[in-house]
Amino acid sequence: MNMSHEIYAEVAVPLPLSASYTYRVPPHFIETLEQGMRVEVRFSNRVLAGVVLELHERPPAAETLDILDVLDDEPCLPTGALKLYKWISEYYFAPPGEVLQCALPPGYLDARQVYVRLGENGRKVLEGIPTGIDAAWKTQARRKYLDKLALLNGGEKSLSSWLKEPGGIDRDTLKQWRESGLIITREKEAGRGVEARTVTAYSCAEDWSEKAAQQLKRAPVQKLLLEKIAEAGCISRSELLELYPSSAGSLAALQKSGLISAVEMRVCRSPLGHQLVQESCARKPIISLNDEQTSAVERLAIALNSGEFKAALLEGVTGSGKTEVYLSAAESCTAAGRGVIFLVPEIAMTPQLLSRVHARFGNSVAVMHSGLSRGERLDEWQRVRSGEARVLVGARSAILAPMDNVGLIVVDEEHDPSYKGEDRVLYHARDVALMRGKIENALVLLGSATPSLESRFNAESGLYQRLTLTRRATDAAVPQIKLVDLKEFWMAQKRRLSSELIIAMRQRLERGEQSILFLNRRSYAPSLMCRKCRRVIECDDCSVPLAYHKHGEELVCHACGRSAALPRECPYCGRDELEMIGVGTQKIEEELELTFPKAVIERLDQDAVQKKGNMRDILQRMARNEIDILVGTQMVTKGHDFPNVTLVGVLLADQGLNFPDFRSAERTFQLLTQVAGRAGRHDKPGQVIIQTLRPDHHAIQCALDADFNRFFAEELQHREGMYPPYMRLAAVRLEGEDAQETFRLAGDIAEKLKHIIKEHKLESTQALGPAIAPIRRLRSNYRFRLLLRSASRKNLHVMLRAAQALKLWQSTDKVKVTLDVDPVNML
Repeated sequence: MNMSHEIYAEVAVPLPLSASYTYRVPPHFIETLEQGMRVEVRFSNRVLAGVVLELHERPPAAETLDILDVLDDEPCLPTGALKLYKWISEYYFAPPGEVLQCALPPGYLDARQVYVRLGENGRKVLEGIPTGIDAAWKTQARRKYLDKLALLNGGEKSLSSWLKEPGGIDRDTLKQWRESGLIITREKEAGRGVEARTVTAYSCAEDWSEKAAQQLKRAPVQKLLLEKIAEAGCISRSELLELYPSSAGSLAALQKSGLISAVEMRVCRSPLGHQLVQESCARKPIISLNDEQTSAVERLAIALNSGEFKAALLEGVTGSGKTEVYLSAAESCTAAGRGVIFLVPEIAMTPQLLSRVHARFGNSVAVMHSGLSRGERLDEWQRVRSGEARVLVGARSAILAPMDNVGLIVVDEEHDPSYKGEDRVLYHARDVALMRGKIENALVLLGSATPSLESRFNAESGLYQRLTLTRRATDAAVPQIKLVDLKEFWMAQKRRLSSELIIAMRQRLERGEQSILFLNRRSYAPSLMCRKCRRVIECDDCSVPLAYHKHGEELVCHACGRSAALPRECPYCGRDELEMIGVGTQKIEEELELTFPKAVIERLDQDAVQKKGNMRDILQRMARNEIDILVGTQMVTKGHDFPNVTLVGVLLADQGLNFPDFRSAERTFQLLTQVAGRAGRHDKPGQVIIQTLRPDHHAIQCALDADFNRFFAEELQHREGMYPPYMRLAAVRLEGEDAQETFRLAGDIAEKLKHIIKEHKLESTQALGPAIAPIRRLRSNYRFRLLLRSASRKNLHVMLRAAQALKLWQSTDKVKVTLDVDPVNML
């Protein structure tokens, strides 16, 4: 870049704005400012932190403001990640600042203040103690800054005020001083910030060896400590005191003699529990791959070695050893010096995979998901950014991590709807993974026993390489599956557990084996109805029935979280004739405890794992065979490998078929197949009992026969010309407290979209609606939606961009407008 011209920076700030903003780069920042650094800029009447997306020489049409300050010494985001964020912003019509907020640790773009205090070597300079530091740094003009810090007696001074003083120190000098230990800096967020965790540590002086020979002839403990510090290079005080419990006085003597100096050493808050680390390090079995796994690994190695973007779909039955294929591919990738990202759809699936990955790759593994504390997320993000961690395991947001030179991205359970966001930036992590692979020239490996129809369709069309694992890795037989028709059973016996299922569970208890029961409905009862007026008690703010939770005797709205005490009378007619309708996991847990009073029964659902660590504890107890029967929601259906589980019971298989969603059959088939795969994964035969009111539905029949090919063919027939994979979709959701105003705006948007389609001559493109959303009211807001579809992705985005130019996606004071590209949630 020609430094004789004016340089401008495109800066994204953490606000819901549709574009980045242009700022002039002052001359004193031109040499040091790079793309991907954080800067301080003035926006309106505020000072904000932002990220430089691009540097250029194009003069803006209007007068611009200058960048106020540069907050980083080096880019905090690599070039590949910045390209990805730009694509996300453009494809999903998301504000670039909000994309960055999703990608960065919490608070990373908050207003910050840096504080400076005198370092150990700075103290020595002022006392005339030799340090080996370049004498040019100790000129009288600059020494005065150290004198000012010394007057604070260990206190701190704001860096911004320091830099503003006449003849102030430039940032290059500041960096040198910090690296040499003359000063120590501490970065603090405004308000509820996250700071780096530091501990006191010791390092040896440069001439320690010569001095030690003279000074420590009669101090064996000091000599031992000095040798330990020299061996480690830098070691924390707490670690030394743990090794040598009575050495505090000796450490003080060494420091006073100038043989060692105290420094602040950064330590990471590890999200890996000690037990998980110990378990993963303890078991590193050598697993022999079968012929199908070996073939898949060899084909993936060819793709990895090509150095080009490749996409592959690994379609393997449950228990077929897909994870071992992932790990083998990851070993090839890391051996070539490239990074690996493992994506899992939910936090519940992280511990088991993380344990296996950590056993294979040790401390080069990092983990990212929303269940980490703010400090843990910051430290793991820093480990990935610095290159210390080259293998990352995480949920959806891990695909945005600042890893450089990514070679392999694994998307496990690629069909799972949890990969699509429902808050802020509505990106699909699987599709973002594919784009990141294209940007990084990496291999993207999608894995599932039940691939999404879109992914299977792409594999059939030749866009992805298709790899198959048709049998279980342990050569265990697939479980026997039996259907139980509930149509007459529930009415006659008033019970939720069929006699077949009860007998099967009793047999497992007698043999010391484990059972899993699946019901995708938490609570004790999903609703309460008055027998007199026949009305169901709904949330005051949502058109959603209140679910009864026995613990706390309260009614809870699962949509907005509102809770209320259990009423004695109907709130609509005043009669004392309330009846619980339906059944949830709490009720099943109670029935199991009555039926099997001596069994150890646990529940795994959102209510049971609210406290951090609860989920891990339950899964570890299950793995140790300390639980006889585990009942839960879809948390129990995927990713778990419990060798002693030989029975799976599905209590209401057709529950998901009642949702007004074109994917309801697909999700039902996937859930049934996934949960059935938890049974008999090792040397003991497995059985699956599926209770259903709709035994003839094709999704249930195909799951019964484990026939994905048949389901794929039938489902494609239902979708042709209407839904993916044949059509591209976008949804527009409108929410407002005034139903008429919200519906009126929805109608206006629909008319303008239809005009855009006509004006641009967009073939096979439609704007359908507006219509009342399936959940018509949520958090006191009435909800309407439009469905936009086209046989051409290009045509769909032409329409969406034209609508954006007309500000159709802009919310008003009264109505919130949300655009969802490639929607997954149709409610």
